[in-house]
Amino acid sequence: MTRPDSDSAAAIERCDLFIGVPRPAIERLAANARSMFVRQHEPVFRTGDTASGVYVLEQGLVVIGLELPDARHAVTALHGPGRAFGWWSLLGGPSRSVSAFALTDCTAWSIPVGVIHDLMDTDPQSAIVLYKNMAQRALRTVFTLAGQMRASVGKEERIERCPMMGERSFFEWRISGAMVEV
Repeated sequence: MTRPDSDSAAAIERCDLFIGVPRPAIERLAANARSMFVRQHEPVFRTGDTASGVYVLEQGLVVIGLELPDARHAVTALHGPGRAFGWWSLLGGPSRSVSAFALTDCTAWSIPVGVIHDLMDTDPQSAIVLYKNMAQRALRTVFTLAGQMRASVGKEERIERCPMMGERSFFEWRISGAMVEV
């Protein structure tokens, strides 16, 4: 079910990635946003999927992780309400380099990458704000990952098991030196 543009505009305007973007640009993004629901433990996207949208999380928790050769995932971010994820697709290639899974039931707005690129191509003020916000987020991600790497050196990892709904397999996630399967 699609909700009114005013709901999506309010969520996008409150989102960390879009803070400072002029209201007419927010309304332009909101007019193209699609409401979505993702059940707990289900993927929002997986490594290799087409990078078609940027997501604004309204409710729930989403974990972002790199898929490792041994079928585990190294967590790179954990997002809650008001956060955007999948925004690296604005800077990179056509496919996802990480996976995103819902840790709880989630509601989010999906904004097509092409709509955001078009906005950035035609609205220099919005482009500057978005690039600044993306640069700040990228820098925080690098510092967070570097801190996690330093903190986990020489520590044993503990494993907690929690089966995915409807599947017998497990996904392992590395969170601050701990392996967690979801």
